[in-house]
Amino acid sequence: MTMIKKILIILIIVTLPLLVVSCGGEEDTGEEKFTPKIKKRAAKKAQTKQADKDKEEELQLGEGKEVNPFSNYLAKLTEKKRVRPKEPLECCSISELRLKLIVTGKGEPVAVIQDPSGKRHFARVGDYIGLNEGRIKSFERTVNENGSIVRSWIVITEPVLDEEGNKVDERNIEFALPDKE
Repeated sequence: MTMIKKILIILIIVTLPLLVVSCGGEEDTGEEKFTPKIKKRAAKKAQTKQADKDKEEELQLGEGKEVNPFSNYLAKLTEKKRVRPKEPLECCSISELRLKLIVTGKGEPVAVIQDPSGKRHFARVGDYIGLNEGRIKSFERTVNENGSIVRSWIVITEPVLDEEGNKVDERNIEFALPDKE
């Protein structure tokens, strides 16, 4: 036999038992060894974050009116950022929107509002509208003696904020249908 054939036979004899042994039995991934370390690290990070919050609360002066000079102002601003996605009617100010139609009846009242680009949107009670996080509070109307509607409008509630961005009060805005001519 040639030398190459002998080497191939030896390789097959050596590797065949290894393949048979490696294919059977349970597979050891080693995850059990590292999982406790990962859990310990996560717990340690959580403890340090809680300790940092506790220290920051201790540094606050007075009853909340005075400002901690060591607190990060930019971090506070980023915490107050909007979490929810913007609704289509939050694209522009209320003065740029046009109320086209209010539909009332047995069901939930619906308004049709046109944005500056000409696109029309349906709006219901609770929807956000305008740039100042206003919400539609109610649909109102005035009726004359004959029972016909004289004037219809939407009441929008906007929060009033102080210098620090905290909600102080609310203001109501009437968003009326244009007068009939």
